[in-house]
Amino acid sequence: MKRQLAYLFVISACASGLQAQTTNAEILGTVRDASGGVVTQAKVTVKNIETGIGRDIETNADGRFRMPQLQPGSYSISVTKSGFGTLTQGPVILRLNQAAEFDLKLQVAGVAETVNVTADTPLINPTFPF
Repeated sequence: MKRQLAYLFVISACASGLQAQTTNAEILGTVRDASGGVVTQAKVTVKNIETGIGRDIETNADGRFRMPQLQPGSYSISVTKSGFGTLTQGPVILRLNQAAEFDLKLQVAGVAETVNVTADTPLINPTFPF
């Protein structure tokens, strides 16, 4: 009986140790502007390239983000924020239990200008001799 309890204890200890291990990866990082200042409330999209499934998160007050619970695989990272150009990075290959960290820099978006040019067409009188 003591031997059976000892085996049961060893088996339960091994099983609880297996539950504590993680089988996922994560992507984390900081989003900055061209001058190095942090960008808050930027939308970060992490998309699994193989499955096409993506998840969104916003950067916090320190410009940081953390996307946990990702399956190992190939991912793309896109960052958008009003007033900035979109940044896309990838493919990022995540391995089992990996935490991949990135320092991402957004560039200020160019100002788009539209100029409409209209010309007044002079009236020509076809009967007027030149």
